[in-house]
Amino acid sequence: MELSNCRQKLVLLLLGLTKSGKSATGNSILGEHKFRCGRSYICTTKVTEYGTCGVEREIVVIDTPPILDPSDEMTAEHVLQEIGKGMFMAKSESRGIDAIILTLNANDRLTKEHDASVDWLRLYFGDDNLSKYGIVLVTRKDQLDEDNLSVKDFLLETPPSVRGLLKRIDNRVVAFANNSRDNDVRQTQVSELLSMVDGMRKENMDSLLYMRENEENVLQMERLCRLSVNETSSGLVQFLSSRLCRLYHHVLEYIGYGR
Repeated sequence: MELSNCRQKLVLLLLGLTKSGKSATGNSILGEHKFRCGRSYICTTKVTEYGTCGVEREIVVIDTPPILDPSDEMTAEHVLQEIGKGMFMAKSESRGIDAIILTLNANDRLTKEHDASVDWLRLYFGDDNLSKYGIVLVTRKDQLDEDNLSVKDFLLETPPSVRGLLKRIDNRVVAFANNSRDNDVRQTQVSELLSMVDGMRKENMDSLLYMRENEENVLQMERLCRLSVNETSSGLVQFLSSRLCRLYHHVLEYIGYGR
């Protein structure tokens, strides 16, 4: 299927935990230092930003604050509003999103926190949208190479929700060495990612992730969170129940999808 000129543009939404290498990945894709990143354990991405690159083909990268950041200033309300901004940016740029990219740091031991982040994504976007548009991107590939460990081996010891996500997205996984100074390495990894996104887009018949189609998933998330208040639940669910439920209609209004 030949893509229309307006769909030559790709829009990528980056999501991940604190220090997952999300912003550095965005810089690698863009080929310039657009998003602030550093080695501090404190979150450096406070608000949603986007950058573009390309001449014959435009690539739009949307960088968001970390999911479930433990700091007081990065409240759930703030993070959700910023992701809403990202959806609005995508709508303004290209009517929607081509890929949801979840970054995982190969230097991290994958824990229940990573499990929780996947649960969060499933509730927010819905399983069907994740299966169509989801990609897992492992950062610090250089560390894996140094340890003589493949990406596949690294992902063998993952929490249940992460394993479930990998199966759901048909093991669409790429790895980046964001600190590599080898231009060939940097270009090859970006080309691999964009090729994967193009493959997804072909499978999706050039359709985009459009949150208005996902309103029922958002409403279901709200109902589940309300129900969980009356049950014995994990800290994550309590967190979602107390802070997030009342925000979802607000986010739909904020991004201007027909409300």
